[in-house]
Amino acid sequence: MRSRPKTSVRQHEQQRPRLPMRLATLNVGTLTARSRELASSLRSRHVDVCCIQETRWKGSKCVEIGDGYKLMYHGTTDRNGVGIVISEALRNHVTSIDCISDRLMAVKVDTGKTVMRIISAYAPQVGCTSEEKSSFYEDLEQYVHTIGDEEVLLLGGDLNGHVGEEREGFNRWHGGYGYGMRNEEGQRILEFAAVSDLIIANTQFRKRKSHLVTFASGGREAQIDFWMLRRRDRNILVDAKVIPSDHVHSSLWT
Repeated sequence: MRSRPKTSVRQHEQQRPRLPMRLATLNVGTLTARSRELASSLRSRHVDVCCIQETRWKGSKCVEIGDGYKLMYHGTTDRNGVGIVISEALRNHVTSIDCISDRLMAVKVDTGKTVMRIISAYAPQVGCTSEEKSSFYEDLEQYVHTIGDEEVLLLGGDLNGHVGEEREGFNRWHGGYGYGMRNEEGQRILEFAAVSDLIIANTQFRKRKSHLVTFASGGREAQIDFWMLRRRDRNILVDAKVIPSDHVHSSLWT
């Protein structure tokens, strides 16, 4: 996600501390009767923040899910729904929650040293209408542009697109280590990254296939779940890879 004067960018890069955090994003495919299991899995992997998609929970609430984790979720129907799970160490540092749509929500975390805006995103699938897709990206772009220059922007989600291995035309934002072939939805992701000046974390590190593929079914494999952050903040990114999960594959960076 979006341009800043070079002098300000360099200054921010020099002053902003490295974040000793591990983040995850995963599509849970419904969270009903699985929240406790999710908390246990996150704890075992020492995850501090997890963006989740397709909760299929209606309403906007904050709930305890065990092991010190708190879930903040938002949904308007029983179809989509997004959420963000925060660890015990960070939960008291959440200063605001923004529920944008049943496909987008965000939390602001202020640790005293660093202010972060963490966005959970669930893009419309291939079969959805062009109007739904356009509305999603319009909402996302508008929201990202409201985030202050002093904040670290972190977007994790199921973006339902293939950015592919090739980065032609998007060298600044695609690191060159994606998976598969770019499709129309992946093109849209890259255009959003360019407009918002966000790098795609999953493409920044050379990995074996098992650490790139985020979705596998019926012999088909794809990389559709991503973490994104401002290009100026790329120095805080230590690693990004996919690891097996008890729920689904989850994209992590630390």
